Amino acid sequence: MKRTCAKSEMVSNSFLVFLLASLFILSLSVMSFELILTRMFSIILWYNYAFMAISVAFFGLGIGALLVHLVKNKMKREELPKKIAQSTIAFAVSLPIFLFVIGHIIPPSISFIYLFFLASSIPFFFAGLSMALIYLAMPSQITKLYFIDMAGASAATLVLDPLIRGLGAESALLLIGVFGTLPPIIAYAYFLYNRKQKEISDRFIIEKKPAFYGFVVLCVSAVLLAANSHFNILAIQSGDSKGLRYLLANPAGYSDASTKWNSFSRIDVVKHTSDISKTGFRDLASILIDADALTPILKWNGSFSDREWLKGYMDYMPYEMSKMNHSSTLVIGSGGGEDILVALSAGSKNVTAVELNPLIVAAVKQYGGSSAGNLYNRKDVQLSIDDGRRFISSTKMKYDTIVIKLVDSWAAQLAGGYALSENYLYTVEAFKQYLNHLNGVNGKLVMVRWSTALPRLIPLVVEALREYEKETVHQQDISKQILIVEDSPGLTFGPNPQRTLYPVILVIKNSPFTASELALIKERVNKSDAKVIAIPGGYVQPPYDRLLSGSGNNSNNIDQRQRYQEIEQLSYDPQRLGFELKPPY
Repeated sequence: MKRTCAKSEMVSNSFLVFLLASLFILSLSVMSFELILTRMFSIILWYNYAFMAISVAFFGLGIGALLVHLVKNKMKREELPKKIAQSTIAFAVSLPIFLFVIGHIIPPSISFIYLFFLASSIPFFFAGLSMALIYLAMPSQITKLYFIDMAGASAATLVLDPLIRGLGAESALLLIGVFGTLPPIIAYAYFLYNRKQKEISDRFIIEKKPAFYGFVVLCVSAVLLAANSHFNILAIQSGDSKGLRYLLANPAGYSDASTKWNSFSRIDVVKHTSDISKTGFRDLASILIDADALTPILKWNGSFSDREWLKGYMDYMPYEMSKMNHSSTLVIGSGGGEDILVALSAGSKNVTAVELNPLIVAAVKQYGGSSAGNLYNRKDVQLSIDDGRRFISSTKMKYDTIVIKLVDSWAAQLAGGYALSENYLYTVEAFKQYLNHLNGVNGKLVMVRWSTALPRLIPLVVEALREYEKETVHQQDISKQILIVEDSPGLTFGPNPQRTLYPVILVIKNSPFTASELALIKERVNKSDAKVIAIPGGYVQPPYDRLLSGSGNNSNNIDQRQRYQEIEQLSYDPQRLGFELKPPY
């Protein structure tokens, strides 16, 4: 009797170890797959669809678990190890198939979004089956199982970043498929060893067939992983509306130089192969974040003699306005180094560059030396790999000029829920922090944004200036501190017949603009294809004139709030954004 109880206890312990190992691997794999989906959706679709990875995961896991619940009374306990092994193998097999389907079968278009979501839910379905079967197999050990489940998911968050940086998203997904084959193989090997030692009864058996299938899938997945690592045979394609696809469609002018992944972006470097002397553009290469948001690497030999061409950039205008007051510059989102180059060329003695993504900095350094001025290795450039808002919150330094130019990666953070939250570089509190870090009375905050963002941006700027003036006990007309000029694409003064969206330079001073500064602005605007949206003491484009009129500190707060709301509504006007609504919308 005692011997039978000992054997039964050994079987239960062995079975529990098998369940815990299987659940840990499954949980790690499922969480990794879910996080990788946020990256892939950002490349194929758009960043705001990345949060759907969470919903797709819930859907697939829930359907799998529901199916087990419906048929649980028909299953025998001794069959559970075999069914767990089969479902984990099915999960492993579904991953490379999923990768092939989204990369080579479904067209990379938002029109087929439902197919992407359906294909993504299938691996989660098999994972849901496996997990439900594991919990069903030993409900008395629910505490241990749940702990291992959480431990596996936590481990995924730790290992994913080095995996995706070292292998890329596609190969990391194939490696997850390799992991999924391990539970039945290890369990069968463990059974054979203990059976040889005669230490276990025949009641806990992972059959040879599931283990054999698992071994075959393991070998195939390993071969696919090796092949993809060397030849990118399962590489996903960027969406048909992405900037990367547009550039590579012109092989005479552009060539794909490199692709790197990390846990929150994919960075593509596209080399410009056209003759600079013929095109007039000084771009050596373009760095694209998640296949769309672009930051250029500009040709510069590092000398001040090779800088005359920069004076045509409208970014250069704020430095011209006060030539002796830009010795220190803070660049938030320095990217390919364009803003650093403009600041150095204008005479800035100390440039602090803040860039969140180390892959972008690495890409720029590859073009260093004589080609691109070796920007990130210069003594007068201080690089900080950090979030811009966190950096400005933690530093006590003050700057003559703070530059924030098109800092929009259009990429979801690792947790897809962040995709719908507001970029907190552009909030009232953020603008107040920028103003508090300006030097003296002639400090400037220089921003470049697309014209479509103005209805949301200008109310924030006005509110921040009002609060800043109150806190610093200043009594100034804030309309004399705001300059907004709109120009054609390319961020240079001059005509562009292909323009559709317009970049806007917004300069905010912590003191009123001087007469000489305004004269320079008017001269530059009159000579170019630019227009004034708001200039101190002059024209203010409707409806912003209502916002800046009566802008003293004693203006009625209720009236101002109503004006803010009316102007912000323009941000959601589809016709203004270039969209055509059709019935029934």
